[in-house]
Formats: sequence, structure tokens, C-alpha cells
Amino acid sequence: MSLLRWACVASLACGATAAAEEARPIVALTFLGPDADRVAFTASLSELLIRIEIDLVVRQTDAPLPKDRLLAIVTADWSAPADVTINIVDAQEKVVLVRRLARAGSPSVVIEAATHITQSVIEELAHPTVPLTPPPVVAVPMRPLRPTVEAQAPPAAAAPQTGLALEIAGFAGARGYGSSGPPVSPSGGIRLGLTLAGGRWRPSAWVSGEYQAPIELQQPLFHLKIDTVPLRAGAGLTAFAGDAWRLDAGLGAGADLFFTNPSPGLVPEARLRRPSVIASPIITGLIALHVAVARSADVWLAVTLDADLTPRRWVIAAGPVREAVFAPWQFRPSVQLGFSFGALGPAPYASRLGGVE
Repeated sequence: MSLLRWACVASLACGATAAAEEARPIVALTFLGPDADRVAFTASLSELLIRIEIDLVVRQTDAPLPKDRLLAIVTADWSAPADVTINIVDAQEKVVLVRRLARAGSPSVVIEAATHITQSVIEELAHPTVPLTPPPVVAVPMRPLRPTVEAQAPPAAAAPQTGLALEIAGFAGARGYGSSGPPVSPSGGIRLGLTLAGGRWRPSAWVSGEYQAPIELQQPLFHLKIDTVPLRAGAGLTAFAGDAWRLDAGLGAGADLFFTNPSPGLVPEARLRRPSVIASPIITGLIALHVAVARSADVWLAVTLDADLTPRRWVIAAGPVREAVFAPWQFRPSVQLGFSFGALGPAPYASRLGGVE
């Protein structure tokens, strides 16, 4: 009786094992491509699926599959030369995965990657992850927020500095005097100016002094040397301006000082007048273009026109006969080229040429 009992128990155990094996889900594989790749892919995938208790069935024909155990259908396409394609659908023929892998590296590496991708998808189908229940959302009353737009303001331009500025200038020039003497007389001088900086017009006041090259007149009877010192004072303003330039206009007045020094020729010295100084009142107008070389310095070119209010003539008097030796023009143009720099006060220019004030 004991032997018969143990035989029945063994028979029941074998039947339960066979029933359990038959109940395992299956995956159907269709492989397109060379036989060598098919054998390698099938062996690798079968080994991975057995670990998760899933059987692999390689389809050779279109024979029907058992619907009750079918988990997924895998199509592995190795027929293309550049890549391989893995297509997986579930038992309801819903596409789960389509993946292309480039044939880069050795064939065994591509097969290993394809089988691991397939195994992970099949395992997810067999044991779907249970989504975690999200915590309940507690509504917290909040005040409505007004949408705000924060616009980045452009950097504010530096405000121009205001105040009195002292400018010192040196210049060289040339002035026309008349046809009876040298047509042009070179000169050099200095100019001091006070400017009210910071406004549109930049009003200014200035004084200047020049020294003209001597005018020498050679006559048979005598020789005449005339030194001229133009002195001016005036006011002006800026007509047009940019960050690194400005155009000034001004009016002024002053005097031309003529230092006359005759020397004898055929005429004896006793008959010559002694050296004298003659002052001619002048009104003048000017236009000057300034170009910055630094925040506080510039070069400038000015054109001026002087009007002599009491024009003089230098003559030779021989009885009733008077012969003009030198007769300056009543309107005398000049041109000046100078360099100015700010000695005190705010810089006149907003350019970056100077860097540090």
C-alpha cells in the first residue's frame, strides 16, 4: 500500500508541474534575415525570457497562436544592411515598441542590445508596474496673483555735468592785411575761455592775444617795420554739437596794436618819425569747428573776419604829395588752427575717447 501511495503522489506532482509549464505565457518571434543572425538572436532572447518564466516560440509559418497564453508578437528584421528593426505588439495587436538600431560595431553587440531591449518590454507586459496612488490634493485658498512684467530698463545715460569750465587754447594762424604789403601775415597766440557747461548752447566768454609776424616794407627813402598785436574779447555759443564734436559761433571786439619802427634809407633819420604805437578798434566774428581728442581736449579750426572801424594808412609825405606805403584792408579775414584743453570744471564731451576724466 505504501508503494502505491507514493506512486500516486509522484503522479500528481508531475501532473501539477506539467500543468504549470503549460500555463506559462508565450512570446511569438518572427525573424527576417540571415540564419546565423536568427540563431544567435533566438538563443539570446530565449535565455533572457526563461529567467522571467516566459516561453519563446519561433514562427516558421502563419499557423494560429494560442490566444489564451499569447503575451506578445516580436518581429525582428535583420534584412536591411544599415540597421535592424524590432517591432513588438501585444496580444490585442497593439503596437508596443518600434525600435531601429544602427549596425555599428560587431554583430554580437547589436544582437545583445536588441535582445535586452526586447526582454525589458516583454517583462513590462508580463508584470505591468502598478502606478502609485498620488497623495490627495488639499486646496489651499490663495489670493489671486496679478501678472507682472518686469522689463529691464535700459541703462540710464550719464547726466551731463554742469558748471563753469575753464579752457586754455594755443593756436597758429594767418591773417590777410592788404595788397600794398604782404598778402598774408602768419601769427600765433593763446586764448582763455569760460564756458557754462551742461546746457544745449554752452555760452562762453573768451579773451585772446596774438602776435603777427613783422611786416617789413623796403623803400628807397626809408625802411618800415610794423609789428602787429591783435587783442580780442568776445562771447559765443554752440550752434551744433555731437558726442565728440561741436560747432561754435561768436562775436567779439578788440584792437589791433601796430608798433611802427622806421629806419633811415635815403632820408636822414632826423626827418623820420620816432617809433609809435597805433591802436585800431576792431569788431570780429568767428566760426570754429571743434573735434574731440579726449573728454577734456580737442583740436579746432576757426575762420574769423575782422572789421577795422578806423582804418589807417602809412604814407610818405613830400610836401603836398602823399604816397601810400602800407594800407591794410578794412575787412581782414584770418584762419586759425588750435588745441584746447579743459583746465578746470566739467569735461565738454561725452565721448569715450578720454577714458578717465
